[in-house]
This record gives sequence, structure tokens and C-alpha cells, in this order.
Amino acid sequence: MALSGLAVVLAASAVLYFWRLGDWGWGYAYYSAAIEAGSQSLRAAVFGALDPHGLVTIDKGPAGLWPSEVVVRLVGLSPWSVLGPYAGEGVATVWLLYATVARCAGRWAGLGAAVVMSVTPVAVASFRFNNPDSLLTLLAVGALYCAVRNNAATGARWAWMAGALLGLGFLTKFLAVGMVVPAVVVALMLGGKSRRTRLTTVARAGVAAIVTCGWWLVLVSVLAPWRRPFVGGTQDNSIWSLVFGYDGFNRVTGSGFVTSTASLGQALWGATLRLFGGQMGAQIAWLLPAAVVLLVVGLAGGRKGSTPGERASLWAWGTWLVVGGAILSSGQGLINAYYTVLLAPAVAAVVAVGTKVLVRKWASPTARLWAACVVAVSGVWAFDLFDRERGWAPWLRYAVMIVALAVGVVLAVRKEPSRRLRAGLVAAAAFVGLAGPVAYAVGTATGPVPSTDPMATLPGLSSAGPAGPRDGGVTSISRPSLALIGVLEHEPSSREWVVAVVGGDPAAGYQLATGRAAMAVGGWRGTDPVPTLGRFERLVRAGRIGYFVPASPGAGVFVPKSESGTQAGRISAWVAAHFKEVTIEGETLFDLNTRVSRPPGQEG
Repeated sequence: MALSGLAVVLAASAVLYFWRLGDWGWGYAYYSAAIEAGSQSLRAAVFGALDPHGLVTIDKGPAGLWPSEVVVRLVGLSPWSVLGPYAGEGVATVWLLYATVARCAGRWAGLGAAVVMSVTPVAVASFRFNNPDSLLTLLAVGALYCAVRNNAATGARWAWMAGALLGLGFLTKFLAVGMVVPAVVVALMLGGKSRRTRLTTVARAGVAAIVTCGWWLVLVSVLAPWRRPFVGGTQDNSIWSLVFGYDGFNRVTGSGFVTSTASLGQALWGATLRLFGGQMGAQIAWLLPAAVVLLVVGLAGGRKGSTPGERASLWAWGTWLVVGGAILSSGQGLINAYYTVLLAPAVAAVVAVGTKVLVRKWASPTARLWAACVVAVSGVWAFDLFDRERGWAPWLRYAVMIVALAVGVVLAVRKEPSRRLRAGLVAAAAFVGLAGPVAYAVGTATGPVPSTDPMATLPGLSSAGPAGPRDGGVTSISRPSLALIGVLEHEPSSREWVVAVVGGDPAAGYQLATGRAAMAVGGWRGTDPVPTLGRFERLVRAGRIGYFVPASPGAGVFVPKSESGTQAGRISAWVAAHFKEVTIEGETLFDLNTRVSRPPGQEG
């Protein structure tokens, strides 16, 4: 029965993640352009370069692009070949989560975890998009699965595999994988073996992780700068600055390494409710209060309240939930709401295992009171989340809260409910917990294309992302006109870059529209010192760049308003002073093969 239920859940997940996926265009054009580049050039694939000639890398690890790059190389470039692998990663995550939980807590608990995971709003949004968090989530769940398998197997192959998957997670999004490392360590240490054996197992997993990601770090570090792409997101072209700076401690502290325990404590205290408010609440927090209560109750019961497998599962997934929640809540740097997809497996697993523990102790009045508390709190919290979108189906929030309170009362006062009443209570509790996630899941799968940050939304409502130039889909940021596309497509093959554009997002739009390489001057935000003015001049003299597009307010939100002092600013001023300005269907750019002379002060 549970296996047939799993088949239904996986099929439903596939529908949610793949439904009309091609309508979403390129997703995030910045990563899609890098996927196109990697499908054409092995060098671009290895380093994660934005264009086939490898001027600058994306600001993340390259592994998140690899599955789509393989598919694009096999079947050609299209929205389906770009986004399809990410949706497939979502279905695989749901299956692996089931397998992991089922091994410790039984098939029904695994099935419950799979159901919750499949409809978690942020998961649906993320697995329909091409951000690296999709693969990171799959690899994290896979690492914990291998750790669980290791505890019941002879030999160390599963420990090695767990470490290797963590290493791949590092190559996907660098230190973000650290949120799940403690959970994997806890799972390995809870195996029924001697302490020395368990420590050795953890060491083996660590070695595997270091080897899996270390080769890439060494390669980027030892190669001469001119033999590899510039490390995007840095000012010094150092992979260590990206790993520990922009993509590392800057996300947590907002300014680099933690300088004092007091500042970290203040951040933790000040952001205690961050996961429940703002944009994050509706994305991940529907069952978060229930997960916290069930985790405490499940572990507090000790050996009498649960099986060894269930306790081990709660310890591992609880560690994942607590560590990940603390990091995402306290982050003082750039923490996007969709990062919470990495919490979704932990929330789903804790809810499923904790619920099973309470259901087994149905005869206990204390257990029923806790169950009543969980359902009531979930209903009241769901009412609050629904109330934030008052224009959408107001009856549903009242229905959820009334059902939750009714279930809570029955659980609290009815000593020995019949089997039929138990089934009804379970169904009602499922309605309370899943009504919100299901509504958001359906709305996201059938709704409009999201902004750069994938956000789940209710049916009939637009994306919950912030207003700005990115709304309406990333593909509209820098989509050149058909006339301009025709001009760029007919540039001679000697042009390595048919156009140079300030900023990674705008350059990606030109590259995807023309099928020709576009140079991202200044990297993603236009502030990286790449290329230098001297190098740009040499490339122009060699005839390797066709046109130049300066920064403009509508080109993308990450292009700096002021370019003074940046290489992009110097390049823009030099181009404006020496090359012909042309207008094609209202779009202004400079022809880098037609020099002009302008009096001082009349550049551009």
C-alpha cells in the first residue's frame, strides 16, 4: 500500500514540477546562458563560465549547471532542456527523502515525508527554476541517505558516498552545504558500532568530501589567471574570496568573518521569527511550528516513546532543521527566500516521524494533548499565513482554523475514539496542515513566470517577488529587438563576442537571443574588474568584439547606478569617446569597428 502511495506521490510531484515548464522561458537567464556556454565549451563547463570563451564565471560553483549542460549538449538548447533537469532533481529528491525516512521510521512515515516535501511551496517554485539550490537539496538528501545506509551495511562505501555527495554540494553552492554537514555527522555517529569505528567513518566521509571538491579548488587556485576565467563576484580574482567572502560569511554576517560572539548572538535573537514573516513565511513555514513541537515531543519521550530508528531519524533531521533554520534566520547579508528550500526535507521528515510517534501513543492522554496542540497551532498559523493574502479565497482560512480547533477539541476530550473517528481525525489534520501548501503548489505550477528569485504564489495571484525591473520574467530584462538580433547574428565568425554588455544579466539576455557569445563586462553586477580597460582595448583592436551596450537603468537591477572608478565605467567612457554610436529600433549601442573622433566633453 505504501509503495503504491509513493508511486502516486512521485507522479503528482512530476506533474507539479514539469507542468507547462516550457512556458517559463529560460528561467533565470544568467544561469541559462552559462548552461549554453558549458554545453559548447568544456572549459566553460569546468569553471562555470558565463560565455563559451570563458571571460568570467558565475558567482556560484559550476556543478549546479552540469546536469542541464549534459542534456543541452545531447538534445539542443531549449527551455525544456534547461529547466527539465531541475524538475527531475525535484522528483528525485522526493523519492530519496522517502527512502531515507522509511529506512529509519517505516514506509508510512517515509510516505508522509514525501507528501509534505512534494507540495512545500518553496520546493515547487525552486524545482521549476534553474537555481543551484535544486541540485544542492538533492545532494544533501542523498548524503543523509548514504549515512543512514552506512549504519546498516558492512564496509565503508556508503560513508565514502555520503562524503562525495557533500563535496559535490560544495561545488554547487560552496559553504551553503555546511548547513547539512552536522546532520550527516550525527547520522553517521548514531550507528550501532563502536565509538572508534564511528569516528573513523566520519573521517572517511570528510576525506571523500575534500577530495571531491578539492581538485576543483586546486585547479582554480594554481592555474595562472590568464589560463582560466576571472572568478565572478570577487575583486581579486580569488576563488577563496568567493567561497569565504561573497558566497560565504558575508551571507551570515553581512561583512565577512564573524568578529564577535556578541554580534552573532544579537543577530540570532533579532531574527528569531524571520522564517515566519516577510516573504519566507508562505514559502516554508506552514508546518514549521508543528515540526518544532513534534521534534521536542519526539525526543523528550526517550526510549519508551519511540524506536531507535525513529529517534535516530529525529536527531539527524532535527539537527538539519535547527542548524539550517538558525543560519537562514540570522543571516545579515543577502539571504533570499528561496534558500529555505534546503529546510524543506528536514521539515517534512520531522513532521512525518514525529506524527508517527504520537499516533503510536494514541492511548496516552498526554500524547493526545500534544497532538491537539500541534493541530491547533498549525491551524491558527495557517490562518495567519492565508490572511496575508486577504483577496484570495477568504473562506479557506476560516475553514482551516475551524477544522483545526475542532480536531484539537476532539483529541483533547475523547479518550478512546473509534477506528472510523481516528481516520476522520487524520484526514482533518492532513487538511489543516496541507491546505496552504497545496494551494501554493498548484498556484505556482499553473501561475506566471517568476522573477529572478523563484517564489511560490497562490492561484490567480502574481509572483510574490518584489516589484522592479525583473518582474514579468528574467528573459525580458535585455531581450534585443528582432532587427538587432539579425545584425548580431550576421557578425563574422571572427567575432568571439558579438556584443559586450555591462552586467551579467543583460549579457545573458543577448547571448540567449542571438546564440552567439556576449561579453559580460564587470561580471554579474557590473562591478568586477574584468576585463580591464587595457585588455578590452586589445580585444577591440583585434576585431574580436562587435558592439558595445552601455549600462542603462532598465537593463537589470544589479547594474550599478554609478560606474565611476570601475573597469566597466572606464570601458564605457573609452568606447563613447572613440566609437560610433548607432541606434537600431530604438536601442542605442556602439559599433566597435567604426572609430570616430569627438571633441573633449562630447563623448557619447
